[in-house]
Amino acid sequence: MKHLIFAGDSHTGIFRPFSGNRHSQLFRPLRDDTLAINHLGALTMDAFSRKNSPAYKTLTDFLALINFKGCSLVLCLSEIDVRVHYWRDMPLLQARGMNFEAFLQAKVGSFIARVDELAGEMQLPSIILWGAPASQLTSTESTADLPVTGDNQTRNILTHLLNSCIIKTISSRPCKLRFSTAFYGMVSDDFVTNTAWLHDGVHLNFALRDHCFELLESVVDQSTLATFSPRFYELQHAKFELQCLAREHADIAKAPFVRTWLQSDVPSALSLTHDLGQFSLVQSLAEIGEKTRYHELALRRIT
Repeated sequence: MKHLIFAGDSHTGIFRPFSGNRHSQLFRPLRDDTLAINHLGALTMDAFSRKNSPAYKTLTDFLALINFKGCSLVLCLSEIDVRVHYWRDMPLLQARGMNFEAFLQAKVGSFIARVDELAGEMQLPSIILWGAPASQLTSTESTADLPVTGDNQTRNILTHLLNSCIIKTISSRPCKLRFSTAFYGMVSDDFVTNTAWLHDGVHLNFALRDHCFELLESVVDQSTLATFSPRFYELQHAKFELQCLAREHADIAKAPFVRTWLQSDVPSALSLTHDLGQFSLVQSLAEIGEKTRYHELALRRIT
């Protein structure tokens, strides 16, 4: 396998070398003592899509420090977009007539164009997009350091839809981009995370390093556009709907982003796919008042 440069958010950590990893030769220094891996911080697809963004400059500055000729770049992105950002606005967009796939396709389209441009500018043979892992369970408390919006199944469904958009986009146009993900071995048919794959509730278990490298192998030599578990084919035609789930006051108190919650007088059987605007969205924790029950907007698989 060729030398690889890994860059992105904290999910680059699964690829760091350790004693006994048969793939550790990939991490020989490319120049002096510089390893070809870099955690660029809380990097998001949205931020990277803008050429003048700090995230884009951080990556290009990193590439300028190393001899990357002949190397493929592996970008680890999108987990933060799903966990923190996307679900805050999507319920209202759905009510206004934009479905989830259209929202995500627009995000992916601008991101792919930017990354493909980077490959040309830097003369990289290919850029491999490493997909987000399955999300932590809903019981994981949201904190300032690890904010969470939406429940576990909602975030995993968004990740699946995002993956599908990426695969569709790179397979429909000539580009230097490839895609690989371990996501589809991590979720049930109902998109619940198998936590055995996570070592801290968020990041991939270190015992899976070799498996992750194996997923990358066929896309590195550009013979394959994307690699993933065969379960992708089982889930690719799944259908989803917006639902509202009854929650207690204590649940919403943990949520930093409460625009995905409704006031307590919403019927549990309500179909939210047609007109969400008539219901009162909770905009801040101050709106909770004396009420103890709310409804959280969520995505669920229906077929």
